[in-house]
Amino acid sequence: MSVAAAAVKALVTIAADLPDDVDPEGARRVAAAVAATVAADVIAQAKLTDEAAAKVSRATALAAEAAALAALAAASIAEIAAGTAEESASVVTGATDRTELASALAVQSTSRVAELALRRVSQLRLSSLVLELRRALDEAELLLHYQPMYSVDSGEIVAVEALLRWQHPSRGLLLPAAFLAAAEGPHLVAPVGDWVIETAIAQATQWQRAHGDRAPLMWVNISCDQLGRRHLVGVIERLLTESDLPPGRLGVEITERQLAIRVDDVAADLLALHELGVALAVDDFGTGYASLDYLRRFTFNEIKIDRSFVSGLEDRTDRAVTASIVALGRALDLTVVAEGVETQAQFDQIKELGCHVSQGYLHHRPAPPQTISDLLHQPTT
Repeated sequence: MSVAAAAVKALVTIAADLPDDVDPEGARRVAAAVAATVAADVIAQAKLTDEAAAKVSRATALAAEAAALAALAAASIAEIAAGTAEESASVVTGATDRTELASALAVQSTSRVAELALRRVSQLRLSSLVLELRRALDEAELLLHYQPMYSVDSGEIVAVEALLRWQHPSRGLLLPAAFLAAAEGPHLVAPVGDWVIETAIAQATQWQRAHGDRAPLMWVNISCDQLGRRHLVGVIERLLTESDLPPGRLGVEITERQLAIRVDDVAADLLALHELGVALAVDDFGTGYASLDYLRRFTFNEIKIDRSFVSGLEDRTDRAVTASIVALGRALDLTVVAEGVETQAQFDQIKELGCHVSQGYLHHRPAPPQTISDLLHQPTT
């Protein structure tokens, strides 16, 4: 591949990933023209000289500058790319091989320019999302939907899981996958997490007053990044006191994968939540490491079987694993929840295995609070 072709290919890739407020076509034309023109001059040299080496250096630096400008990251990327170009020039200078060596070095430098530019674009996009999500928090665009969890034996709603949503002004209702990286970043994990807890407790209090003992237990997902400083424990304790919600009507879920990474850091907070009376659950049980050690160290109330096992119940191995998890949970007097139940056949199997609670699209999708309130007023069928 020629220097020109390599430069064009790399910079076309950059242009295709530019933010919306940049003209990708204009950036592509400028970058490609610079790379193609200067690189063509280099290849045309009859022999490798200091002059050709200097042109290789300039070609790479110019390509880096064009790519950086197009990606709104000129300063940080151009400096690194220019340094790469200087390294290329120093290697080429004084060499006596064919001109293709200069071409190869230019291609390598251009590829590195592309990689740096794309990485910077990704960082800029995440930074922009963080700012937008912070504005969304201030403008009350975040909301919670709730997915009901049903008793396998009675069919009653015994709990709900609070799930974060973003009512974006132009993109509509967004699921967490579209913004979770920003929400769980260092700048927003505390304010967004606090808002989720506060909103969920307020809703749980309303249902508690309306339905008494029949009110569902409110489960909230938390990140390990919310734990470790006793901040979350203090927030929950304050909100429970202000709302007069019994601590046992609130539960927090933490995934087994997160426990595997931060178990020592979060141990004190998990024990404090347990002492406060808040229920604890291990989410995605069976997908992490040393599950039995977690159950030994902490007093959990519930384990949630990962949906991957539920969807694979027709498989002999998955069924055996699920049966083992259910047996373990029952032996430890834990509530066993099957997540992701989508078919009647799956429900029949988890019931046969002895699960206590079923959650999934078979029963109900996550819904606004009023929809859940309507369900709570319906008689059990």
